[in-house]
Amino acid sequence: MGTTEINKTNLIHVVLGHSYLVYFGALVVGLLLDAFFPYYEVPKDVSAFGFCLIIVGTILIVWAQNTSRSTHEMRNGKEVHHEHFFKGPYKFTRSPTHLGLGFMMLGLAFVFNSMFMVITAIVSYLLTRYVFIGKEESLLAKKYGEHYLTYKKRVPF
Repeated sequence: MGTTEINKTNLIHVVLGHSYLVYFGALVVGLLLDAFFPYYEVPKDVSAFGFCLIIVGTILIVWAQNTSRSTHEMRNGKEVHHEHFFKGPYKFTRSPTHLGLGFMMLGLAFVFNSMFMVITAIVSYLLTRYVFIGKEESLLAKKYGEHYLTYKKRVPF
């Protein structure tokens, strides 16, 4: 693996790390706003739905992480690019980890009965979806070329 490939891989992880920090920051901001300005407009009976979202989000993230770990096939010291993009949750969405984080954060907002957390969950998902995922996909297109572009056409979300 050449230096350029290593740098692309590291840059993808840097972009992902920053996007995950957005979720954490939004969670902290939502909790602080709720602590200082308690505003309860989320119906009280949605906490069970919140727990379901947390569970679904966790399953989606674990499934995505396990799938992405198992897709790197090496032959003669080179990574093989084939249909490995179309495995696990990646058959349905190009960014299942971010979707799972969005579900988990929204679920926490419902469990904590916090309108501010609902707002910050939505804002953080949109911010990561349209800023960070765009950067990540650009890097993946450069790294994998036509294989990734074909995948992107077949899995639009």
